[in-house]
Amino acid sequence: ITGMHITMQNQANLSALGARNNCSPTPKLINILACLTGSFILQAICMLICISFLAFVLKVDFGDRLPLVYPTAFLGGIMGVSFGFFVGSINRMSEKVKTAVLMSITMFLCFCSGLMVGNMKAVIAEKLPWFNNINPAALIADSFYCLNIYEDFYRFISKLISMAVISVVFIILGFITSRRKKYASV
Repeated sequence: ITGMHITMQNQANLSALGARNNCSPTPKLINILACLTGSFILQAICMLICISFLAFVLKVDFGDRLPLVYPTAFLGGIMGVSFGFFVGSINRMSEKVKTAVLMSITMFLCFCSGLMVGNMKAVIAEKLPWFNNINPAALIADSFYCLNIYEDFYRFISKLISMAVISVVFIILGFITSRRKKYASV
């Protein structure tokens, strides 16, 4: 949702703030990059507080690899913001419609990653073996799974790299889509 609001702030037909941002002399790319950076920092702080609260206050056992849970959560948050940014920049729909589309896609990806039905991930892996490698929800879940199950870090690091690459792809696609929007009446 945070990433989607970044695009809402930069679309003149959807908000007064978007109209002001489009009239400003600041290049659109710099404005969006500043908003994304702020959102990434805020998301990292939220993840830091959340994981620390789970580990130290609620005493949830993350095993001996707690320091590796933090970068996984940070990259998951960045991937979520960049995914919202991409989905929000796709079309000139209203905020309610964009929120509905974003939530629907997110719930579908969570369903396919096995977070709602236990064996769904195996079914997806059998029918579409490549899908779990690009599904953001599956990558986050698999990263935590790799931390707890495997002794080596090869699979864990490959999941983190995939998350970083997908985040960059979402950001680039979001920039390309939001860059094309021009407003004649602004």
